[in-house]
Amino acid sequence: MTTEHWYQASKTVDGVDADYILEAGSAQDAKFRGRAVDLRTDWEDVKVDVMLNLLRAKFADNQLKTWLLETSGRKLVDASPGSGHFWGEDTETGTGQNMLGVLLMQVRDEIELGYAGQQ
Repeated sequence: MTTEHWYQASKTVDGVDADYILEAGSAQDAKFRGRAVDLRTDWEDVKVDVMLNLLRAKFADNQLKTWLLETSGRKLVDASPGSGHFWGEDTETGTGQNMLGVLLMQVRDEIELGYAGQQ
């Protein structure tokens, strides 16, 4: 499973819906399935923390950690199509909050400082 699977499954408190998302055959399918569930009432308040914790777990993997650390000092931008205004940034106009890039840089900084996940 992917980070996308876990992020989408975290949107709901319904175990059946969460399992449905986790069983998706691809990250794209998990995202599609996640759009069809009833959101937990506090989702807007917790979604950034959920993603941050998922990224911390993802980049605990030594190979992924190495790749992330190789970007040291550079701005990371989620410019993938469909990432949206909140998670991504339109690199042509500079619009968007680029929250995924912000969180990736935070995780990178935490790793460099030696305290990822200890907050």
